[in-house]
Amino acid sequence: MSGQLNNGQLNDGRLNGRLNEPAYSLDKPPEPHPSSVSPWEGAGGELARWRESLPEVAAILAIFVGAGAVCGLLWEWLWSPPTGVAYHHEWILDRNGLTVDFSGTGLYVVIAAVVGLVLGLVVALVFDHDEVVTLGALVLGGVLAAGVMWLVGTSLGPPDPHTVAKTAADFEPVAGDLRVHGKGSFLALPMGSLVGATISLFSFARRHVGPHG
Repeated sequence: MSGQLNNGQLNDGRLNGRLNEPAYSLDKPPEPHPSSVSPWEGAGGELARWRESLPEVAAILAIFVGAGAVCGLLWEWLWSPPTGVAYHHEWILDRNGLTVDFSGTGLYVVIAAVVGLVLGLVVALVFDHDEVVTLGALVLGGVLAAGVMWLVGTSLGPPDPHTVAKTAADFEPVAGDLRVHGKGSFLALPMGSLVGATISLFSFARRHVGPHG
């Protein structure tokens, strides 16, 4: 009888001990709630993400800057300057010059859009480690390439005809310079690269998913 009481008391003690145990171990504190994570930790993670992608970003920017220089050479080579004359130290377009005055702008937009589209397709296909970083580098590279293209092309073209006409004799032929009319024309290259990247990323994602999802 005493043996049975002792066993009962032992079972009651084990039960009471289990009820009195804490909900978690004191040696392992509970994990913090996601909402309690400091915003500085998230910012640090994004900074590390971009820091790891620096070589990729540098390569993309170098490709765009080089492409912009080549586009500037091609732009100046294909362009025909508008013709005009000096009159009373002012530059005046002749009949033929009026028809080709905006040809430089149109040629700039066509070359920039086509090259931007091709660059966007190729770069997004090759640098596919982080799509967000790639798209950001594409936008920055497109802006840089547009500026480099303009700088190289205008540097190789004729000087400002208004400046030349100030020291020229009346009716002396003076060729027009290579220029871009309208700031919106400079968006052709970065917009083209974004369109190309979007097509490339969408097609690449569909190839991975497959025709049946």
